[in-house]
Amino acid sequence: MDDKYKYTPYTDYYYNFVEHYPKYRYCITYLKHVFEHKKMVYIAWIYIADTLCSLGFINESDIDEITTLIMNHDDSKLERDEFVPYAKKFNGPRPNNPNIKFHFKRAVKIHKERNLHHYENLSSYKNKDWKHYSVELICDYIAMGWEFGDYIYEYFQRAKDKLKNDLPKEYYNYIESIINIIPEKLSLAEEPLTKNNIDYITYMFNYHNDPFEEKHFIKENKKTSYN
Repeated sequence: MDDKYKYTPYTDYYYNFVEHYPKYRYCITYLKHVFEHKKMVYIAWIYIADTLCSLGFINESDIDEITTLIMNHDDSKLERDEFVPYAKKFNGPRPNNPNIKFHFKRAVKIHKERNLHHYENLSSYKNKDWKHYSVELICDYIAMGWEFGDYIYEYFQRAKDKLKNDLPKEYYNYIESIINIIPEKLSLAEEPLTKNNIDYITYMFNYHNDPFEEKHFIKENKKTSYN
């Protein structure tokens, strides 16, 4: 296998950091989680982009802006006031410490206020590109399903009442309509990712040129990449 396929620019930095600062290993562990989630959101977008265009949910002119949103997904989690509380809560040695819980809760609020793909923030957003953030929200849900073993429709059902109560009716109906076509039109988005395909996604994410050229590779090889 090509070395470029296995190696990322963060490899040396990761091992050097852990060697010199072992007590901060949890920070690197959380950082890896953030990038893993970003990869999953990216591949979810690749799977649904063509179908959303062909069914009229988005126009081809929307592709570039949505792709930019997807590539920048959750970047605010690298800001200190989000990263440190999240890392301590999820990967630190004292996740149940009251002080850590307090700062984590505040960090979650800050994160949602900064990111329109969270329905709590999207609900008050009135610009004409609201569909772009709605698509990012759906990709986020697909990625969470892949990461935690839930189907996208099941994940949506648990959040359905909150979305329905908080979002404008037009926004909610748009998101629900896309979610409803996923089992029929986008069955691959329902399947768990195998390690082989995650390895390829890592390569694609770190060294991508045109993600919509890469997409065709995955579609052509889906029978060997997936169980």
